[in-house]
Amino acid sequence: MFQDYLLFATDVEVRYAYRMAHLSNLVQEAQRLHGLNDDRAILLGETLLAGCLIASVLDDEERVNLRVQCGDDYTIATENTKNQEMRGYMAAENTSVLSAIDLGQRPLTALIIRSLRAQQNSGKIFEGVTKFLTNSFEEAFNDHISQSYQVRARMRIDCWKDASDGKLRAFGAIFFELPNLADDVSEKLWDHFHELPLLRELHAEGDDPDLLARKIIPDATRPVRSLSPTWMCTCSQESVERMLLSLPLDEVQDMVRKNETLDIKCHYCSTQYFVPGERQKELLASLGLGGVSPIKH
Repeated sequence: MFQDYLLFATDVEVRYAYRMAHLSNLVQEAQRLHGLNDDRAILLGETLLAGCLIASVLDDEERVNLRVQCGDDYTIATENTKNQEMRGYMAAENTSVLSAIDLGQRPLTALIIRSLRAQQNSGKIFEGVTKFLTNSFEEAFNDHISQSYQVRARMRIDCWKDASDGKLRAFGAIFFELPNLADDVSEKLWDHFHELPLLRELHAEGDDPDLLARKIIPDATRPVRSLSPTWMCTCSQESVERMLLSLPLDEVQDMVRKNETLDIKCHYCSTQYFVPGERQKELLASLGLGGVSPIKH
């Protein structure tokens, strides 16, 4: 199968640009890490595509976090760096909506989308939150882009199970206008966008990126560069212990009193970390505090 990529292209003369992303291998890895069935993994795959494409048009952002929440049913979170190192997970709370999704259905739901953008070299954080009633992640993400970002852009995303081998595929593209785009060119671009068929149909005709680019964009564009997105998780034993030390002091002391081994699982990569009681005492001591009183029964 063709390798994952994020292809950057632009046409300076007509003043618009696009990014095209293929994340099939990465989505398959995410499905394996989290043990998701196909229908839930497809939701995560669409969110990974959206995060990848949104991050690709924000040149000044170091990191983009994207979170999709459907009431108390499920939460999907992804993180993308400017170099397209990404990670994500899906947390299911109950089954009122997921029971339908597990049957391959998309019920009409209110999706809350929240994005956090960390600007490069400034430490500034920008947040956008939107709520959209839909059964389409693509619609919800495009509404979020129009309300939360100062760019005129829209994306097409598709994640599906390939009948030929039973594996998931993930393919998407985002189009956005550059400054001073002529009205007639803008109209032509968005007419073309709305007339595009399902991306899985185009992908089935051949997954060569040059061939796909000629089908997806209305004019010849100039390739600028490409990236190979990778799955990245920054969790470690040290980061888990730092997290424990960041808890309120009374919570840390309570953990030490119980003298039980903590079992902590990383949301993003499902790695298990263990912090024995003795190590908890050492961490508490590192705060420069004395011991703690025993638990009163």
